[in-house]
Amino acid sequence: MLGYDDIILTMFDLTATETLVLEYSVILMFFFGLFSLLAEVFPNVKGQPILRKGMGTDLIYWFLTPLLYAQIAQWILFGITFVFFLDAIKYREFNSHGLGIFASLPIAIQFIISILIMNIVEYWMHRLFHGKILWKIHSIHHSAKELDWLSGVRFHPLNMIAHSVFAGTLVFVLGFSPIVYILRFPFDVIYAAMVHANLNWTFGPLRYIFASPVFHRFHHTGALEGGERNFAPHLSFIDLLFDTFYMPLDRLPANFGVVESVPEGFFAQLIYPFKRTQK
Repeated sequence: MLGYDDIILTMFDLTATETLVLEYSVILMFFFGLFSLLAEVFPNVKGQPILRKGMGTDLIYWFLTPLLYAQIAQWILFGITFVFFLDAIKYREFNSHGLGIFASLPIAIQFIISILIMNIVEYWMHRLFHGKILWKIHSIHHSAKELDWLSGVRFHPLNMIAHSVFAGTLVFVLGFSPIVYILRFPFDVIYAAMVHANLNWTFGPLRYIFASPVFHRFHHTGALEGGERNFAPHLSFIDLLFDTFYMPLDRLPANFGVVESVPEGFFAQLIYPFKRTQK
């Protein structure tokens, strides 16, 4: 199991980078086949093309997640770890199994608790990014008019890094085992792909506990259709608690995208939040 020392060493290891790209390419092809097939059988939007406009841009975001976002977040978390301990023995102990009130619990229990805590934190961070100040950054994520599993990675770097660093730091401070971090990454990637996929899944009576594709796709509709609701990434009951749950039973989400003229290309989206809006 990789610890922080190993991660730092592999950051500059070309072989490790090539391996990461290869692994992510295999996952990409697997997801493409799986969700394309599922969308044919259980479509949310019937007739939506598999190869859509903006997919090339989303592919750039797909590979930025492990190659840039995750590395920056790891560097920052490594720095926080070093400053927090300032003690080689305690650092090694944390690097092995974590420190704090949760570290003594079984890994499965730690994982579940971390999901709950992270959902509450990310719920409020998500709402913050829907505010006036940060919306232009987050609007990149909402700009896709044809929503599918690959849209889940369309995040401006500032948006992604803010979520990763803030939520990751909180879990670190609470003393969860580093194994929890390692388990969370594939879980988050798979779940994000699933809830953005072109699927009509509601999870039936479990809709009030877990976020489903229909639940999250309503979040990507216009403000009057549910776009200012359903902020939790995995646990829909968080939205129930804070009165932002929206999932009508008589229709499926449609009309995705934003009213702003968000550009299509990656580099244009990169600078879009910093461009002055013309009146």
